[in-house]
Amino acid sequence: RDCSRINVQPLCWGKEDQASALAHAQGPDIASSGIDIIVASEVVYLPELAEPLLRTMSALSSENTHIFLSYKPRGLGEDKFWSLLSNFNFKATKLEQNLLPDEFKQSP
Repeated sequence: RDCSRINVQPLCWGKEDQASALAHAQGPDIASSGIDIIVASEVVYLPELAEPLLRTMSALSSENTHIFLSYKPRGLGEDKFWSLLSNFNFKATKLEQNLLPDEFKQSP
């Protein structure tokens, strides 16, 4: 794959046909094997959007896809997103605080 090719596209969560069309537009290798990397920030705080977001991530990914999410815990319902991960065959690895830049570390 051409590692120099980065593509950023808007996407409505929960619309698998749109996610599939996006993957197919990237070429046959992406359509069949999934997108390599998905990056998102501040997308997990609304509980009503947890399942549509996970369905979209699932439609775009394969077992080889790495998904990087960042968010600031606000207690607004982000727990629902994390509790649904296993329903979509995802697993999460949390980065330890000492690995984060200072501006992303939580205050005690």
